[in-house]
Amino acid sequence: LACNLDCHPLDWSVAENHIIKVVIVAGGATVLGVVTCLFAQRVPILASLAPDAPQRQDHLVLAVVSGVQVLLFAWKSQVPFNPMFIVAPDLLCALPHVAALVKTVLHFALRAELGRLLAHLGTIWTSGVILGSTLSMVTDSYPAGCVDCKSCWFSASYVGALAFVRSHRQYLEGADTAPTSNAQVMSIIVSWAALALFGGSLMATLEVLGNPSWAESDEQWTMLGGMYFAVSTVATVGYGDFAPQTGFGRLFTVVLILLGSGAFLMTVTTIVEVRVSTLGSGAFQAGAWGEHVVIAGSITSSWAEDLLQELCHEDHADEVKQLRAVLFVETEIADKVLAEVGAWFRRDAQRHIASRVMLLRGSLLEPEGMARSGVDGASAVFLVPDASASEAAVEDSKTLLRLVA
Repeated sequence: LACNLDCHPLDWSVAENHIIKVVIVAGGATVLGVVTCLFAQRVPILASLAPDAPQRQDHLVLAVVSGVQVLLFAWKSQVPFNPMFIVAPDLLCALPHVAALVKTVLHFALRAELGRLLAHLGTIWTSGVILGSTLSMVTDSYPAGCVDCKSCWFSASYVGALAFVRSHRQYLEGADTAPTSNAQVMSIIVSWAALALFGGSLMATLEVLGNPSWAESDEQWTMLGGMYFAVSTVATVGYGDFAPQTGFGRLFTVVLILLGSGAFLMTVTTIVEVRVSTLGSGAFQAGAWGEHVVIAGSITSSWAEDLLQELCHEDHADEVKQLRAVLFVETEIADKVLAEVGAWFRRDAQRHIASRVMLLRGSLLEPEGMARSGVDGASAVFLVPDASASEAAVEDSKTLLRLVA
């Protein structure tokens, strides 16, 4: 969102027109995908028409295009151009986003994978915002009075920074080998730079737009101002632009600092702990997924990947189309194995496997573990020993105990 203020003031009346077009494009694509997905559940033959999911080279192209688009946005906001040169690059850069939007929606919708479609709403809306903003520039780029002026356009091209970060990450995750430490450091620096550019551009836009009519007030302290003060104080940021002037206000601020800061830190810590501890928790519901197999034991990530690839191999895809798998990893090795398998799932070549596998941690030697794994209703159970165990007899005994259980 950018406009030369010397040429034409940017306000919410201009912004709302563009926001409506963005919502129509991104929201329309989302609704169309959900409706198609629900229809495809009743017509399974539509799955054969689904295009392939975006591949690693597609992510590379989208990352490069998004980076170029953001750089052009920054350049055009400072340098005068003629009208066609302002819009034409955005139109060209929008084409890969159109392709990604169509391919993502159709791939999951025609395959009736509603859950995975909803999981990609971020991708859909990022491309939708860029496409909708570009169409808005074409149809309404120059307000009345914009003649022979500097760049005067209203664009959401900087949202391409988010598309760059996401596509760059997916490109790296699709590699056959892990990136070097130098490549990882450079990736983090570039990603943070892109996010900083996005955040800075969005903040500049909101500040230039000012308050909408419903949020305008002559008073300094409003509901939004009070929320801003409370959050910045509790988060220990405290910019100082807002400060209480009354005695009771200052007294409340003291209480807020003493209690709120600790509560904020505890909340953040709890969220992190929950995210870590819930990896592999839960239970498999056989009725929800239908026929399934259980893979358990002292299984390593390489064993798990080989077994899952064979189970879901395209040579017998029709026979196992409805088959699901439960990877039940022993508690003492679960953190490492589940993290490695989760990273493997994020690669493009394995995304079709990820939707058919549930990752759990536990032990088949415990009644609770037996119930959570869904062993009773499984079509087959694979008990995998640790082939690299130093004491083979002990490992074989564990395997036999799991088999008897």
